[in-house]
Amino acid sequence: MQSESDSGSMEAAGTRQSRLDALIRECLAEWDPEAIVRSAIRPDGKLDITVISGRFEGRDSREREADFWPALDPVPKPEMVYLTYCLLLTPEEAERSFGAEPVVAATGENWDE
Repeated sequence: MQSESDSGSMEAAGTRQSRLDALIRECLAEWDPEAIVRSAIRPDGKLDITVISGRFEGRDSREREADFWPALDPVPKPEMVYLTYCLLLTPEEAERSFGAEPVVAATGENWDE
């Protein structure tokens, strides 16, 4: 059962998630208008995100990160500290890993499993 403070912090995390999702999508619109962004709130209130983009085709993880992170330069640093994990996938990798509807694995309910 959640206490009032837990409920309030989860509400704040949900607000932060919506705000960051919008900021990230706005930043990525120019970088790759077809990119799909999914996020999940961790139990600590921070966010894990998954970005699916055809721009990652044929690139290793370092090349993907070097291409991706500069697109988020406009996101204010006080907001960026809430991003704890970012999974960068091609559409094919996402399909293989998550099926037709890619999601982020981290959820409060099964975090410790």
